[in-house]
Amino acid sequence: MKASIKPVLLLHKKLKNGNYPVFLRVTVERKIKYFSLGSDYNCAKNEWYKKDGCFKPDFKDAKQMNEHIDETVQKARKTAIQLEQTNSNYTVEDFYLAYTRKGNSIMVLEYFDEIVKGFDDNGDIGNADIYKQTKNRIKAYLKTKNINTDISLASINVNFLNNWVKFLRKTCGDTTIHLRLRTLRALINMAKANEGFDYYVFKDFKLTPFSTKTPKRALKLEEMKAIFNYKADPSESKYHSLNYFKFMYLCWGMNWVDVCHLKKDQIEEDKFTYIRIKTGKHYTINIIEATQKIIDEYKEYNLNSPYVFPILNERHIKPRTIKNRVKKSLDKVNEDIQAIAKELKIEKEVTTYTTRHTFATILKYLNVPTEVISEIYGHSSINTTNIYLDSFKEETLNESTKKATDAIIY
Repeated sequence: MKASIKPVLLLHKKLKNGNYPVFLRVTVERKIKYFSLGSDYNCAKNEWYKKDGCFKPDFKDAKQMNEHIDETVQKARKTAIQLEQTNSNYTVEDFYLAYTRKGNSIMVLEYFDEIVKGFDDNGDIGNADIYKQTKNRIKAYLKTKNINTDISLASINVNFLNNWVKFLRKTCGDTTIHLRLRTLRALINMAKANEGFDYYVFKDFKLTPFSTKTPKRALKLEEMKAIFNYKADPSESKYHSLNYFKFMYLCWGMNWVDVCHLKKDQIEEDKFTYIRIKTGKHYTINIIEATQKIIDEYKEYNLNSPYVFPILNERHIKPRTIKNRVKKSLDKVNEDIQAIAKELKIEKEVTTYTTRHTFATILKYLNVPTEVISEIYGHSSINTTNIYLDSFKEETLNESTKKATDAIIY
């Protein structure tokens, strides 16, 4: 072990009672730091074993006090081992920071499990999965360092983060790395708020270099028209995937999870209303002939189901079951749509999310004001006040979006 750790009697600090205080001496690369064991830990020179670093048996309460000294030494050794595993070039100052941090007993993987369980219990499966995946990436990194045990949260320093990023970069792009770092940062913030943890590594480690703009996924007008005009075999899954893709576009680039959860009782004669699961924003969508045709086609598929489309059913009750079903069906739709795009020689990645980007892009192409597009999608990046955005009436939004649907259908 790089650090030398030993209880010592400080003979150069004589107390008023004539005794000498007991300190823990930590030496790293010939640099020394002393840590007090408390005001009660003092004795005369002849009451201390210098070689063993403990009180002699005839000292009052020697057994109890020596047990505390031993526990302190073990804690210090544990800190040194963890530092050595994550940063072999640590200094005595690094040791001091790690050893004296509040919440030093918080273990990373264990704390991740605790947070994941909380999300699971609240039905927040999305966040539960993100935290679980981040924990697994940390665990995988530790294994490459031959660390098969948990590490304390206090041992995560800038050096650890830099090395973890190098590990992640072997399989991840900047967007995923940014997500993993944000998740770890959120975990540390929870520890600060709930556990008294007082070390914030992200004060010295910035996420900015990993924050990249999402690449544009929009199709050109003629490319989207080509997909809409594609003739799929009704006996194949591509037929249904294409219907869903069309429906999403015609409904302003509706998200897949919201399509899955759309219920029959949300549909009125000429419109339907829903709340976007991701943002909580309310939408009222006019039902045009093309969307009505798709809705009608699936009525016979699930007569006894509350859902419009045959994706979720009465068996999907638990949040985890619902999430898995939504994810599995999304993968299939994306697979089919990408196959269609390939057949049409569209050299872009086409997914359900393409509908949202394309709808917004076509609105802009058709000279719909940016402020209206911002209101449609609930964006906050436009430098216009919410009061101004809220002034757009439902008729204005529907008139604008009709341009984007008409451009594809006619």
